[in-house]
Amino acid sequence: SRCSRRTRFPLETTSLTIRFVIMIVALVTCGIGYGLGIVCEMGIGCFQFIPLFMAEKTPLDLKYTQMISDALFFLIGFFLGGVVGIGTVLAVLLTGYIMTFTISKLEKKVSDLGPVFVS
Repeated sequence: SRCSRRTRFPLETTSLTIRFVIMIVALVTCGIGYGLGIVCEMGIGCFQFIPLFMAEKTPLDLKYTQMISDALFFLIGFFLGGVVGIGTVLAVLLTGYIMTFTISKLEKKVSDLGPVFVS
């Protein structure tokens, strides 16, 4: 089809401001999504398990264990030849804070709803 070869935001022509806004929106969306998934107890993936496990087994807060696990994955990717940019660094530094903020704001509201079963 005609649209399959075009993108809405081609990297070469999109301004730095637009790219930065998209990056921030994506970062906040991921942090909220991780926090929401943990609060709703609908199952966790490996990227949520590692910081949760570390937070349970160490005296560190979840936001710091999230940062440590993100930094570990960042270093592995870097040494395997991955691309490092400002978005990568901001994701390592901010995802844990956004996730724990989401958890703190939604935990009481979700627990007041009671158990929800999905069939």
